Amino acid sequence: MERKDRYEHSGKEQNSFVHFLYAIYAGIGYVKGWQFGPGVNYPYFFLNWGSPAGVFGFSDKLPFMGTGWWILALLVFLILIGLLYLAIVGGIRRDRAKRSAGRIQP
Repeated sequence: MERKDRYEHSGKEQNSFVHFLYAIYAGIGYVKGWQFGPGVNYPYFFLNWGSPAGVFGFSDKLPFMGTGWWILALLVFLILIGLLYLAIVGGIRRDRAKRSAGRIQP
């Protein structure tokens, strides 16, 4: 089996679309009145479309930000985490390449 030493973009890393589909699914469930828990018609606090903050508002009560802001904040956070992981992998690979070239002795 051949080992790939380079990260290749295969399209699988662009799976944020699935999360948006889940948000749409939860929104449909909210509108239709599905029960995700006892007396709760939303699966997570940040998908509570009926919160005091609304969709793009702010409130002094939980969840403090509207559902739209939560979705955007989570998207940015997960993208940053992914970029951090890629930077760590890139650093490890650069270090391995330098060691194999003989520039750095372990």
